[in-house]
Amino acid sequence: ALLVEKGIAEPGDHVILTRGDHMNAHGGTNTLKILDVDERHRGA
Repeated sequence: ALLVEKGIAEPGDHVILTRGDHMNAHGGTNTLKILDVDERHRGA
């Protein structure tokens, strides 16, 4: 919803979220999620 509010994403887009479980570890990204942006993310 924040990305839609800021004009970075819009319904119909896909957003990739990455994260790592170990802080300060080089190359520690071990989780990737692909998220759908849809109409429910548009502000009221």
